[in-house]
Amino acid sequence: MVPRRVFDEIDGFDLRLSTSADWDLQYRVSRRYTVSFVPELLLKYRVHNSNMHANVGVMEHDMMLAFEKAFRTNDAGDPGCKTDGLWSLHQILAGSYFVAGIIRHSFSTRSRACILSRETSVISLNSAAVRRIGEA
Repeated sequence: MVPRRVFDEIDGFDLRLSTSADWDLQYRVSRRYTVSFVPELLLKYRVHNSNMHANVGVMEHDMMLAFEKAFRTNDAGDPGCKTDGLWSLHQILAGSYFVAGIIRHSFSTRSRACILSRETSVISLNSAAVRRIGEA
């Protein structure tokens, strides 16, 4: 729950974002205020074919814009935070493209994650997807 005065103070939702407006709002609130974790399930997310997140290209665009905003200033915390965040985002996007059947984008997005990660090769990052395709 975000008090209305806080919502107004941080200028509410960014209307340029559709699928990532909530993430951006939560990030901006957490940069100014202490936030808490509530362990109880407070809502359920219904998945259906017309979910905004079903359009992975729009989700990628919005999240990249939200990350650009988040890391634009030097007060974004630990310098490795941006790299780790982008690595995680690209892993999520690669999986989302894969599930959506857009295999080419899945591989290229996993490859971008590999570039951000200095620990793993492109071959090993993509091998799980190749194995799964072979099993289908």
